[in-house]
Amino acid sequence: MRSFVLGGAAVLLTSGLIWTSSGCAAGETGSDIGSSGTGGNTSTSSSSGIGGDHCADQEELCDGIDNNCDEVVDEGCDCSEGDTQDCYSGNPDLIGIGACTEGLQTCDVNGDWGACDGETVEQTEECDGRDDDCDGETDEGFGEVTCGLGICQTTEQECIGGTPNPCIPGDPNPNGETCDGTDDDCDGDVDEGCICQNGQTQACYTGSSQTQNVGECSDGQQTCSNGSFGVCVGDVTPLPEVCDGLDNNCNNSVDEGNPGGGGTCTTGNSGVCAAGLYDCVNGGLQCTQIASPTSEVCDGLDNDCDGSTDEGNPGGGATCNTGQLGVCAVGTTTCQNGTVQCLPTTSASNEVCDNLDNDCDGATDEGNPGGGAACNTGLNGVCGDGTQQCLSGTLQCIQTSQPSTEVCDLLDNDCDGSADEGFYGDTSNGNTDFPDVWSTGIPQVGTYNTYPGTTTGAVYGKLLPQGDSDWFTVEATEDKWDVLPDDPIWAQVTVTSPGSGLWYEVCVCWSDASTYCAKDEATTIPTCATSTGTTSPVVQVEATMTSGSTDIAYLDIQVRPDIPSLDFSCSNWQVDWAIWE
Repeated sequence: MRSFVLGGAAVLLTSGLIWTSSGCAAGETGSDIGSSGTGGNTSTSSSSGIGGDHCADQEELCDGIDNNCDEVVDEGCDCSEGDTQDCYSGNPDLIGIGACTEGLQTCDVNGDWGACDGETVEQTEECDGRDDDCDGETDEGFGEVTCGLGICQTTEQECIGGTPNPCIPGDPNPNGETCDGTDDDCDGDVDEGCICQNGQTQACYTGSSQTQNVGECSDGQQTCSNGSFGVCVGDVTPLPEVCDGLDNNCNNSVDEGNPGGGGTCTTGNSGVCAAGLYDCVNGGLQCTQIASPTSEVCDGLDNDCDGSTDEGNPGGGATCNTGQLGVCAVGTTTCQNGTVQCLPTTSASNEVCDNLDNDCDGATDEGNPGGGAACNTGLNGVCGDGTQQCLSGTLQCIQTSQPSTEVCDLLDNDCDGSADEGFYGDTSNGNTDFPDVWSTGIPQVGTYNTYPGTTTGAVYGKLLPQGDSDWFTVEATEDKWDVLPDDPIWAQVTVTSPGSGLWYEVCVCWSDASTYCAKDEATTIPTCATSTGTTSPVVQVEATMTSGSTDIAYLDIQVRPDIPSLDFSCSNWQVDWAIWE
């Protein structure tokens, strides 16, 4: 059956009939339409029919239609048929927590709300992985469950992962009780038939009961294994006594019998006081000195214990004969190597010239001891040379050279105090040595006083060894009546040395017999030249004369060695001089 609006009127189509809102169908009353139909002049339709003006006697149904035509719909109804609403019969505060959810109610034809379908209210918590009591926790309240006896006893969680977990006891030990303090056969009794429990301990002692806990003796311990106590471990029974202040043999005495004593030891003292024996004193071994200090004797020992052996030469100091030769025969008793020995007062030594047997070989002054050295006899010349000789226990200088004819060798061959006499001495000076230094009295060996013309001369001499220098002069006189201005006066000097390799130096200068003239420190600088033995150099100098007077000048000449220690000879040097105006 359908209803719809057509031209402003509700039209109900059912079984090929058309009903209008003007009232019931022609020839029918409201009751002919059906028990659930309504009548009246309203335009409201229902699924069960259309009422009309003659519907007032119908009972109002809760169907959203004015069944009794009183123009009030569903009066007296809580709801209209088919209406729905949320519902919950439990504690509304728990809705939405855990498993708690709302249901749905549907309104029946009588206007009453039906049962609350589909709701889940709070329940007692079960092991199902859900929050049954809607308190925000899942499977709470399930704890542990214990079942079984002894080792079979087990404890399980009642609920695991939302599934109930049953508690099943374990299996008993197939070997029965093992005396381990547990109920292995799960019969409620522990270690029945066992003497002790495994691992249980008790005191024990294997020695004599008279020594138990006496001195160092003490109990040990036994441990239970397989229900019986094992061997006694760790008990201390009597031991041999040692020096430790303890009762090792457990007889109530300490260190009796000097245990460990009697052996030799060193006290730390010196000498014979070092030896000792061990004694047990106050629980420790001490080294007790055996010998006491005594006076020192010659035995190689430190008798007085002062750290020195045989000091003070005990038993020594007496004169004795060693039985040896020479100076070694006289001896003195001496403590040596622990015995008194006669040792030489004087030890053997190299022979000296003293008329004694110094080397103790039975011979005196053999081998000329101390001799052979050069010495001076005190005589002149070569006679002064001597050699030391040991004679009658003293060293004497014995002359080694005798006087001989003098030769030119720088020696005093005839031992008269002069060397090379007859060979030295300046020939042009009467074999007398020219002076070694300049003075106003040097020898004059020539003169010049002729005008015009040239005057010449030659001078001969010898240079003695070790620094001889020969000075001489030539006097030159000018005519005082000469009215013309005086010409200078000239001098030329030539020196010739005695031979090749002998370097002789000649120095020349003019002086007035009072003016110093020398190579060194000269106010008048001399002119010098050197002959090497193969050359004869020439020196030329001039002197100014005063007009109208008689002038006298001196040509001072010096001959000297170039090297004093080398340039000397027994042969003559030669100086040639020439003076002219």
